[in-house]
Amino acid sequence: MVTNPALDRQPPTITKECPQSFKELRETFNLKDSYRLLHNNLKIFTRRQGHRQSRLNRFYIDQSITPKQECNIPIAISDHDAVILQLETKNLLNPGKGFWKNNVSIYSDEQFCNYLLSKWQLWQILYPTLYQNKVTWWLDMKTRIKDLNIEFSKNRVLKINYAKESWNKILKIFGSD
Repeated sequence: MVTNPALDRQPPTITKECPQSFKELRETFNLKDSYRLLHNNLKIFTRRQGHRQSRLNRFYIDQSITPKQECNIPIAISDHDAVILQLETKNLLNPGKGFWKNNVSIYSDEQFCNYLLSKWQLWQILYPTLYQNKVTWWLDMKTRIKDLNIEFSKNRVLKINYAKESWNKILKIFGSD
């Protein structure tokens, strides 16, 4: 499938219109053609068949990701080129304090589940007004759930430690008989 026959097909004939569902998918997930981000209107082709050529093999990336370099490598046993994409990764990830593992045991705690459910219902109400699409909403929700999990777990540990310390003080005062 060619999305821009004038740039991505030689000769530039329109055989099929790009499906609407594909256009919607790119818009929904804010996906951009990495080659076009790097080379704008430069013509290059990744498939050859007789006198026809087209650029079929492409990478679509989130617009927040920066492509560094993209090149095509002809493959002798195929009419398609391999496409190699190198991404700029310096600003791609913002590393935090370290690796976080979702403590799934917390989901069996009724108090946490009630707290999460109340927040979840509010977040669903806010979706249409605060987020441009479900992808950005879900990315934010994952972070919010993680933060709730961490906060709740820390508070639970503090309560448990306080109870242990209190019990140890009582045992010291009254003895451990």
